[in-house]
Amino acid sequence: MKINKKLPALLLAGVIAFGGGTLPQNIPCNTEIVQAASISRKSLTMKVGEKTKLKVKGTNKKAKWSSNNKEVATVNKNGRVTAVSEGVAVIAAKVGKKKYKCNVTVEADNQYTEKTVSVYRESLTSNETATIRMYGDIPYMKIDAFYNDLYFTGAEAYQQQASPMTVTRNGSVYETTAYDGTKGVFDAEKDTFVCKNLDKFANPPYYALLLASERDPSAPFVRISHTEYSGTLTAKAMDFGKYNIDLVGDGDELWVPLAALQSLFSSPFAYNAFFNGKAIYMQDGMETLQPVSARMTDSEYYVFMESPRSEEKARFDYNVLCFYVDNCFGFPARSRLSASIAEVGLDKTLDKTIDDINLPAIKEYLLSADMEEYVYGLYALLTAVDDGGHTTFADIPLMTEERKAAWAQKNAELGIVPSEKTAYAAVSFTGIVSVISSIPKDSFDLNEDITYDNGEWGKYYEKGDTAMYLFTQFYCNRLGWTRYEDGQTTEMPEDSMGTFMKCLEKAKSNPNIKKFVIFLPLNTGGESGIATTMAKIISGQAYRHQYDAYTGQDETIYYDVDLNFDGVFDEKDNEISYPFQFAVIAGATTYSAANYLTSMAKDNGICVMGEQSGGGACSPQPTPESEGTMFNLSGRYSLLDKNNEHVDFGIVPDYLLTQEKDGEVDYSRFFDFAEISRLIEEYYK
Repeated sequence: MKINKKLPALLLAGVIAFGGGTLPQNIPCNTEIVQAASISRKSLTMKVGEKTKLKVKGTNKKAKWSSNNKEVATVNKNGRVTAVSEGVAVIAAKVGKKKYKCNVTVEADNQYTEKTVSVYRESLTSNETATIRMYGDIPYMKIDAFYNDLYFTGAEAYQQQASPMTVTRNGSVYETTAYDGTKGVFDAEKDTFVCKNLDKFANPPYYALLLASERDPSAPFVRISHTEYSGTLTAKAMDFGKYNIDLVGDGDELWVPLAALQSLFSSPFAYNAFFNGKAIYMQDGMETLQPVSARMTDSEYYVFMESPRSEEKARFDYNVLCFYVDNCFGFPARSRLSASIAEVGLDKTLDKTIDDINLPAIKEYLLSADMEEYVYGLYALLTAVDDGGHTTFADIPLMTEERKAAWAQKNAELGIVPSEKTAYAAVSFTGIVSVISSIPKDSFDLNEDITYDNGEWGKYYEKGDTAMYLFTQFYCNRLGWTRYEDGQTTEMPEDSMGTFMKCLEKAKSNPNIKKFVIFLPLNTGGESGIATTMAKIISGQAYRHQYDAYTGQDETIYYDVDLNFDGVFDEKDNEISYPFQFAVIAGATTYSAANYLTSMAKDNGICVMGEQSGGGACSPQPTPESEGTMFNLSGRYSLLDKNNEHVDFGIVPDYLLTQEKDGEVDYSRFFDFAEISRLIEEYYK
């Protein structure tokens, strides 16, 4: 017989003694004696933050893992051990009735270097510093230090409503509490994050409180009255580990890659921390806490462009970009990449060819160690998204004429061309400007040129019974309005709102004017607070209806508007009215805030004419990139109409003003005041 070599020696001896006869009846011939089960390591020394995996060998049965000291080391159901803090712990694997143990010693992590960097706000003169840990080439910050020292700025004024972030630990789980009590839970072992209301958690405390209790930072004459929600509040979960982004628990401290913090706390309020490898620069897009940024004045800020990235840093930057886009993108419907990113994520999307765009080549640029190639890759990706303008490369100082020319050529080589809607918007814009230029000035009863205090231009027309206000941007001089409402000046600012009010008063003083048109075909958007105020004046309504991807809810935000601009929200504001039949003219370039005003007009019974507006439903979200550059991303808020449908493709007008002439689009009726007056009359019958 063939002897089973795995039988113990004693049994073999017994078999030989039997003289090659049959085995005893209680031992079947096909029995194989299995080696005893054992744990893969009986002792282990780890560094704080390090992770490793233990196994039980010699059995197919499932082990139940546990730690006798979760303050030192934790273990998950798969045997993955995370070193939490210095000390000793015993990791046990229970298989059936037996336990297999591994003694774990956790030592301080000496694999990082800690350094102090300057924090600059308005100038390069600063005594403010922050502590950064470098794990290899990756900068980390303690989450509560990032939040309290950088992000909490200004909220000190609201002591009754805001508290600095606190962090409490239970093993590898860190519960962080934001300014208003909203909690976000990080698991340093699983590298995950869960938050019940990420919208509140991620917004900068000062601006969230200012908007809720005093005024809109984008327009000081607007504030939130109340918000109504529909749908169930849904917790937002983010898996950092999926993108190889490692959270580090060090005792009671949670250290997070700075780039991940920059992504997590990006918001439409545009209060951001930039890190260029040398220092942290705060930048305030609302220009209320901080009117200027040292980032824009430091001649050495872009020093990071001069040296290549390490392979580790290049891969990390790419992973953070994928994490941010997958988790924070608003997925605007008009973008050609939205559907794929929503389905398979950015990384796998960049393995495809969509609309003949060579996305794999963009991916190669994004992973390049060369900074020039990487920055172009970022520009190429954002251009390929093509959502109309909210997703853009926004670092203006880097966009030199030389780079723009080179990037345009590369885009052509990769097949990155404007979508049909974007291309037509350019045609529409050019056509309407051409009509304006061709109309004799004296063909109107009044034809005034407007120059705003930021250099932008506008027009005011009167002809017959109709007045028209044309402007190209919803621009708000915030400081000027604050001074006006505080009584420091008697002159309204020369911005979009101040000029609009002056035009209304001018039209009101002319007894012939019965109709007032807001002309938006050249308007690409801007401050939503101005659009809200104009909506209140023409329709009596001031609200924004939107979907919040961070909470999974539809929300309607109602606003109070200081219509007499006296700095007080009261009943006197309701006394302001104008005796006109209002209308809005929209065009293919009517985008973002201009699209919002057009949507408000259509939903509230105000005549809309022209052509389908340009759309733009998602709010732009300014974002610090991990090397120090900046871009905008279509963010979490998506504008909805009264039927709960997104308006990303624009608003269909009540009356179409475009005509076809000699095979081209004719825009002359956009300035046919007699026809415009007739259509308004017809609409309001």
